[in-house]
Amino acid sequence: MASRKKLKKEINNLCYEVVSDCFTYNLVHEDANREKVMKIITAAIELRNELISRLGHPENADDPKSQKKHFTKIRNDLRKGMDSLFQKLSALSSK
Repeated sequence: MASRKKLKKEINNLCYEVVSDCFTYNLVHEDANREKVMKIITAAIELRNELISRLGHPENADDPKSQKKHFTKIRNDLRKGMDSLFQKLSALSSK
């Protein structure tokens, strides 16, 4: 199982990557719909905060199998959430 520290870094790095891409999109596309981009940024920050909170509060701290499932679920939710946010930004780019 990966350490909490590594998982936290992964969460932060991916969320900051989405935010960075959104700001880059705003700079490149002057006519961009800024409200939609800000919604993506807000969603990324909310997802990051939720996942970090869940990371710090495992469901059953005494059972290693339960903890492994808990952290696996966090990692899966991170990947699904980031994929969704990147797809939203890509959809804005293609317009």
